[in-house]
Amino acid sequence: MATFDLKLKAVKYFAAGSEETYCFQANLYEGNKKLANVENSGRGGCNEVHAVDKAAQTRLDEIHNELKKVVAWVHEGEDIYGDLDTKISELMTDHLDVKYFKKFMKKVAILEDGKIYGLKLIDKKFQANTEAYTAQILKNYPDAVILNSLPTEEALKLFKEHRDS
Repeated sequence: MATFDLKLKAVKYFAAGSEETYCFQANLYEGNKKLANVENSGRGGCNEVHAVDKAAQTRLDEIHNELKKVVAWVHEGEDIYGDLDTKISELMTDHLDVKYFKKFMKKVAILEDGKIYGLKLIDKKFQANTEAYTAQILKNYPDAVILNSLPTEEALKLFKEHRDS
């Protein structure tokens, strides 16, 4: 199974226009090569994909066909297969997750009992990774995991797993 280094760049997200799907505009890249402009009006339906040229369209078709062989999720025990549209929506979700994560991490973020909490810094001289502040948090929340003290990828993974709890 082929793997793809797909990513969205120059993302413009319009929360107010997002009704049934994300309302956005972005550029779709594979590695460092721009393949398409993508957009969605946010009113439901598929993403619009506009290849930058014929070679890019050929590559998008290849990627689309390959992604149709990949299980995107399982619903009631049944494998649901994806495609390029599914992948673009997944990339958009990831983009918004990271954006929200970065904003949330300006607070002290803790994970306790499967839930994420954001604590405001009362004294700005303390930071989440300082020993004194960490000790104070763990005194008040002994079973907590302080996300700010973890490597970013690990903190983001925990954040995604528990944010809707």
